[in-house]
Amino acid sequence: RNELRKHISFLTTEFQFNPEATVFEEIIKGRINFKKKFNPYSDYDRETTAALMDEIGISEQAEKRMKTLSDSFIKISLIARTLNTETDIIALDSPDSGLDPAQKNVVIRTIKKYVMKGDKVVIIASSDIDFLVKLCDRMIILKDGTIIEQGSPSIITEELIKKVFRINSLIVKNIVTGFPEIHVIDIN
Repeated sequence: RNELRKHISFLTTEFQFNPEATVFEEIIKGRINFKKKFNPYSDYDRETTAALMDEIGISEQAEKRMKTLSDSFIKISLIARTLNTETDIIALDSPDSGLDPAQKNVVIRTIKKYVMKGDKVVIIASSDIDFLVKLCDRMIILKDGTIIEQGSPSIITEELIKKVFRINSLIVKNIVTGFPEIHVIDIN
């Protein structure tokens, strides 16, 4: 089990953290597999954690207790802790829920940087298609546990949205990013 933790980490929708820990203390826990038992975290672990906090925009929260943060800052902190594991595979369950648009963009940018070299995989479960098309290079669309469609974000069509979510939509290509954007027309 400990060997598996060195390769796979995950973040569920159930927040699991020490409410008395500071944000820095909680995020550095992601480095636990690099730490020797009974020894403090290394300078490298502290520097890596501080750099990740800078990147994700929560450095100013470093000394605050987790219990004093809003749900969105707690989620950002736990995403940072998960990314701080540097495992080969990360699974995130609804990392976008409860985040404002600016926070979602930070998460997208940070995850893209994490996988940039091509040696890491991030698996994301979310029903926010707009979030996913901005982040994912490959998508698997499920309905009732069955794969409905898979491929690049270009698989997102009005017909697919109707089939999966039972809503009428208009899909347009963003002229800046080229990503499909979903506009709900009505709900059946």
